[in-house]
Amino acid sequence: MAEAGAVRAVLLAGGEGRRMGPLGTGRLKPLVPYGGACRLIDFSLANARASGLGEVVLLSQYEERQLMDDLHRVWNTSPGFRVHFGPYDHAYRTAGAGLPRELPERAWPLERGTADALIRKSAYVFGGDAEQVLVLHADHVYRFDYGPLIEEHRASGAALTVAYQRIEPRWVHLFGMVEFDAAGHLTA
Repeated sequence: MAEAGAVRAVLLAGGEGRRMGPLGTGRLKPLVPYGGACRLIDFSLANARASGLGEVVLLSQYEERQLMDDLHRVWNTSPGFRVHFGPYDHAYRTAGAGLPRELPERAWPLERGTADALIRKSAYVFGGDAEQVLVLHADHVYRFDYGPLIEEHRASGAALTVAYQRIEPRWVHLFGMVEFDAAGHLTA
């Protein structure tokens, strides 16, 4: 397992879940149940914890309070791992085992997508002792040890490492596509 001290994990969890049809109706996309045993967001958080990362910074937007309250109750109850709530984190830390009565008022505009979320909350993403940033998504369903990925990234000296899964060409319109040259460099 990679030494995770200088890795900042951030979790993109801003989605409403409208494209999920009936599954997303009346609930936040990250909290959509999976297999009756967990929710979509639990996969990324469990992977981070199992990979030795002690904290994941939540980048949320839609119904933030509901999501943060839920994650605080479920994930911030035992030592060794916690979800950090960015500009709202102090309110949760000082609330102890309970929930904060009030949160600081939002002093920044709503994010307009993934890159914008990283930029608007850059102090929490890139600040401190972070040497690498591991960007995770709250709606990815898989088990994965990020340790070897982090080690390979560090050994390669690359500025960016992308993890991906091959899919059938007929599904690319739903997930997107990456292209690499013969040397393994991302080109598109």
